[in-house]
Amino acid sequence: MTMIYVACYKGKSLMSRAIMWLNWSDYSHAALITSRGTVIEAWGEGFFQGSVREVPFLWSQHKPGTDVDVFEPIDIEPWQCAMVEAMARSQVGKPYDWRGVFRFLSRSTPSVDGAWFCSELVAAAFAAAKFPLLNRVPQKIFPGLIPASPRLRKVTDLGKLNQYTDGSYLRSLEAKRKKRNSDNP
Repeated sequence: MTMIYVACYKGKSLMSRAIMWLNWSDYSHAALITSRGTVIEAWGEGFFQGSVREVPFLWSQHKPGTDVDVFEPIDIEPWQCAMVEAMARSQVGKPYDWRGVFRFLSRSTPSVDGAWFCSELVAAAFAAAKFPLLNRVPQKIFPGLIPASPRLRKVTDLGKLNQYTDGSYLRSLEAKRKKRNSDNP
């Protein structure tokens, strides 16, 4: 069965911490894990650079120690998963939407301009598949809102995602989670 997952990152960089603080959120970034096991994300780099890219691993270019929570869609049809993935993949190479990020600061009206920020891309891909995550336009969805979708549930058994990676990173996340749980009975 074709499946798509959403990865939500708790970034460690100054920009990530600013995004989390401004949005009262635990998350600074969102991306899609494809049926191929790759990650499609809108990634901002440097000074007003970046693009939508497809990378081989969850942690590609993320700071070491970045925690990632993974979510799966509830009751999504296989054809919808394929549409989510196809829409996101068709955007690879498009520019990162820095203006969209700054619209959160100014609270100005969003526009559809062919550029994407991370959670906007995730939300738009699901909306294109007739599976909207939230009752909002994608341009108004910041990373912390993605996990609040009633159409997603957190994946607690990260072992089933090992098929999408070499497994070592997901094993380390699972070990951290178990240690946290044992430290806080």
